Amino acid sequence: MKSKPYKNNNEPAKSSPGIVLRQQIEKRAHEIWLAAGCCDGDDVSHWLQAEKEVLKGRSTTTQEVQAIVATRTSN
Repeated sequence: MKSKPYKNNNEPAKSSPGIVLRQQIEKRAHEIWLAAGCCDGDDVSHWLQAEKEVLKGRSTTTQEVQAIVATRTSN
């Protein structure tokens, strides 16, 4: 039996709007955590504050909202 040749895919991953939004929220939550002195225990409040800031003034699609909800329920 011949094996299939390995396909090396060096292309960057395609980003869905939900993934891009999550990355923006993660980045902002990390910035908030750093500004707060890197203390443990406030991760949820930092995440929620980051969500609020990132989503403020932005037209959010249903797909993006579903991605946020999925993130919250997967933890």
